[in-house]
Amino acid sequence: MKRLSFCCLLMAFVCLHLSAEQPFPQPFRQADYRGASLSYVLLDAETGELCAKHRPERVLSSASIVKLLTTATALEVLGPDYAAETRLYYQGKIQDGVLHGDVWLLPLGDPTLGSALFHENPFAFLDEWTEALQKAGIRQVKGSVRLLDAWADEQAVSPYWLWEDLGNYYAAGVYSAAIYENALDLYLSSDGVGEAVSLQKVYPSFPSFHFDVKAFAADNNKDSAYVYGVPYQYQRQVFGSIPAHRNAFRVRADNPDPNGSLRWLWQEHLQKSGISISVALAFDEGVMRVSDFDAFVSEEQLRLFHTHRSLSLREMIRQCNVRSNNLLAEYLARHAAWRLGADLPLSATESLRAMLSFWQDKGLDVSDCFLKDACGLAPQTAFSASFLAAVLQYMSQESAYADVFLSSIPLAGKEGTLRSLAVDVPGSLRLKSGSMSGVRCYAGYYTLPALSAEPAGSAAAPPASRYILVLMINRANVPTARLLSDIRQWLKASLPQ
Repeated sequence: MKRLSFCCLLMAFVCLHLSAEQPFPQPFRQADYRGASLSYVLLDAETGELCAKHRPERVLSSASIVKLLTTATALEVLGPDYAAETRLYYQGKIQDGVLHGDVWLLPLGDPTLGSALFHENPFAFLDEWTEALQKAGIRQVKGSVRLLDAWADEQAVSPYWLWEDLGNYYAAGVYSAAIYENALDLYLSSDGVGEAVSLQKVYPSFPSFHFDVKAFAADNNKDSAYVYGVPYQYQRQVFGSIPAHRNAFRVRADNPDPNGSLRWLWQEHLQKSGISISVALAFDEGVMRVSDFDAFVSEEQLRLFHTHRSLSLREMIRQCNVRSNNLLAEYLARHAAWRLGADLPLSATESLRAMLSFWQDKGLDVSDCFLKDACGLAPQTAFSASFLAAVLQYMSQESAYADVFLSSIPLAGKEGTLRSLAVDVPGSLRLKSGSMSGVRCYAGYYTLPALSAEPAGSAAAPPASRYILVLMINRANVPTARLLSDIRQWLKASLPQ
């Protein structure tokens, strides 16, 4: 009841101040911004007092700052130590080291599995799994390696994502399994300007994926190559350009079938490790869709011999916010929905609905929040600055994990996507950025240490002052460098000193 009243009062306070609009702020008053939509809110995190605002109720495209909403939800629902699982089973009898049956994988949405973001050796887990199989007494499999596809539904990508994004690593889909961030590295070589580009290799390599490269060499240093394709489509096309006279130039694509890829990788690793498999299945075989994996495991008498756990949620949300990782955001939204009671297989639609319901139950008005994805890649994902400010204030004042959440947001001018936004202010500025064509947004916290002769952290030292900032700009027709310069000037002028 206390939390409900707190959030209601906050939203009411913001709304009461909407009638006293401030002038359009400098330095955004130039004619270049005439067609732009701008909204911001700056408020005291402890009291909710509004320090500055401009149309904070306006609903605008959010881009990646929606990841703050996603990671806040996941942290509140799951806790910082939550980990995703991948379970390994065998079916049949073991006699003299020979399994007369099959080995089964049950992936439950671990986005850190085989990820170079988290592991120096991404595929070391295959050694761990093989060792677990050997500890179970299995040296030979008189059967096959199979995978249960039960955790995620078959609509791997959002229908609101743009066609130009599908097929690229940053638009990788959500599947029951995740492997190597559901990405593939294409290594391309180029000769002179205007000449065709050739494909050297694909990593990780799978036998069923084919790339028709139609890119050319260009006289610049830009990666302008784009991959096109949809989930479960093994034939992809590569258009655009890469710099001329390059060898092994890396372009990242999405993996159209992580379930099949994970099953194939372990089958190959077992065979290379000396564990023979009687029925070595082709890449596009061995994945079984099930609606109730508990019932299937029980009915088929599968025996669990190993559980692989992901890295902790605190590590995942840190990477999600600092690197603005779309894949992590989409997986975390589904994990939160699962904990909140969503049925398997998990869908994007149910996950987004569960996320909004969670905050509505906290007393926030979600009527101006339109979620089409959890990462912000969909241009239609939009909400108001006042809504996100309310979420950020809740996380600062009411959450038991306030420090974990704060530390997951990059430091301006130093970390992740905020390296290019150094601002000369006395306090600590932690912001999540969001950008796409015509959209530039920032949201987070500004902490101003209190002036005191007492050492920071001592019982006698007054608490630091913390402010919440949400800035959203849509359709600003100015060069990026100019826009960033204006944002820096505005931040320096607006943030308390």
